[in-house]
Amino acid sequence: MQTEILAKQPSPNLRVYAIWASKLFTDARRRWDAAGLTDSRVVHLWDPKDASGGWLASNVAEYDGPDWDTYLLFGPDATWADAPAPLRAHGSPVVDAESLQQRIDALLLSRP
Repeated sequence: MQTEILAKQPSPNLRVYAIWASKLFTDARRRWDAAGLTDSRVVHLWDPKDASGGWLASNVAEYDGPDWDTYLLFGPDATWADAPAPLRAHGSPVVDAESLQQRIDALLLSRP
C-alpha cells in the first residue's frame, strides 16, 4: 500500500484510515508495526475486538462483511449520517494494489 499506491499518488485529497484488529495471535498490539504505512495521510486506529468490522458489515450497503486485509473505498461525495455512503468499491486483499490504484485514480480524477 505504501509503495504501490500512496507513494505514487501524491494527492492531498486522498485519506486512508487503517483499522487494525486482532484476528490472530500474531496480531497482538505489541507486535503491530503499522505495516510500513508511514504516509501522513494515513490515520491508524487500533480495534482489538474488531468492533468496527462487524459494525461496517451491518451498516454499509453493499459491503459483504468483515475480513482482514479488506478495503472500503468512498469517493469525494461520501457523507456519514448514520453510516458512510456511498460505497464506491470494496475488496480483499488490500495487496491487490493495481485494482485499488485504478479505482482511487478514477475517483481523484473525477473530483471537481
